[in-house]
Amino acid sequence: MMEPDDENAPFDAPVSFGFESDAEANATCLLITWFAVVESAALGVLPVLPALDLARERGDLRYLDSFFAHGLKHLRDEQAHANLWCEALLDFTRAYPDVVERARLPGWLMKSMLRRVAVPHDVLEFAVDCLAFEVVMSAFYEIAAPRLSYPPLGPVFRRLAIDERAHTAYDRAYLECFLSGASLPAYLRAISRYWWHTAGVLATVVPLLRALDRHRPLPRGAFRRRLAAHIQGSGMPGCRRIAPALLGQRAA
Repeated sequence: MMEPDDENAPFDAPVSFGFESDAEANATCLLITWFAVVESAALGVLPVLPALDLARERGDLRYLDSFFAHGLKHLRDEQAHANLWCEALLDFTRAYPDVVERARLPGWLMKSMLRRVAVPHDVLEFAVDCLAFEVVMSAFYEIAAPRLSYPPLGPVFRRLAIDERAHTAYDRAYLECFLSGASLPAYLRAISRYWWHTAGVLATVVPLLRALDRHRPLPRGAFRRRLAAHIQGSGMPGCRRIAPALLGQRAA
């Protein structure tokens, strides 16, 4: 490992891995970079003060029990995810500097994603935005994991899949409770934010899907089918129309 006072010493690169092609190396680099940036940005969005204000407004501080039971787990998970992806990016940069030099995410892409992730939320916005992110990314993991053979990614994908399922279950339960008693304006704001955020997250993963497709062509409609299944499973209002539309079918 490089000594702190020796800036010119080379990094100790991990054991080199033989990618199938430059396209696979590029796709791997883009994916690791995307997640390292996004997961690190997500660490600062737990809405602690809004949750405290909400509990005071309700006159029921016990609300904080359930909020922090999930919120602290979510924060620990996000910290673990950020650590995993940043370590993966550092290792990849040391081993494949040429790939990191050529494989770059569009600047607009990351600015767009960071505007959606690294901003203050109230409790409802936090649940809505998290669920939208989890729905899109759960579909993406199922597409990406079998197509990238870089060994360090396997354990990371498995950890993410487990954590996202737990987060999704909580966010769905919270939103179902909120929507059942919400006024019409609040209901419509929550639903519109959910679908708008889903579309925004989806737009930012399109370059990653294209990079995967250049490495190993994706079967036609493969991602749409997985996304439709996760959207349907979210149970959010509108999902019975959106999911069939993704598949080019009529809504039931």
